[in-house]
Amino acid sequence: MKKVVCIDDSEIDISIESQVVRRSGFAETVQTFTDARIALNWFKSTDQQVDLVLLDINMPVMNGFQFLEEFSHLKIVGTVEVCFITTSERTEEIERAASLGAKFLVKPLTRKKFQGLVNEIFVS
Repeated sequence: MKKVVCIDDSEIDISIESQVVRRSGFAETVQTFTDARIALNWFKSTDQQVDLVLLDINMPVMNGFQFLEEFSHLKIVGTVEVCFITTSERTEEIERAASLGAKFLVKPLTRKKFQGLVNEIFVS
């Protein structure tokens, strides 16, 4: 069974994303963080295998791009897929995400969007 990490400063969005992931049957385990710095520290200290990170862009203190930049320096980066889940549809953010090797979905996360993401990343 896969493991997913959701990082979003909105408790409501975290709840929705966690439910979508669990109900999809893709992952039984969903670790959530409302602060990207805490999530980064967790990744630095854990030996748990993570398959997918769902990451908000617009967060206080450390935004999603800052998190991904720091995250990319960790030795585990090659084993983890990252997808931005955000309200932004700005072309420059979509292009920046792609240039960093991350996927990009617009909120709210739905079961259909999530299944499309899983098929694109893990089934293709």
